[in-house]
Amino acid sequence: MLVSAPVRQAVEDYEFDGGRDAELKGFAGTHRLYAVVISR
Repeated sequence: MLVSAPVRQAVEDYEFDGGRDAELKGFAGTHRLYAVVISR
């Protein structure tokens, strides 16, 4: 699951990767997205 920086800040209890820049259809410019790290 990928989340934006504001969502990442709101759910600090979860671990995220270092993020990546992505262009999203329907949104101007690039946006930083972070993947949730799931430990098993």
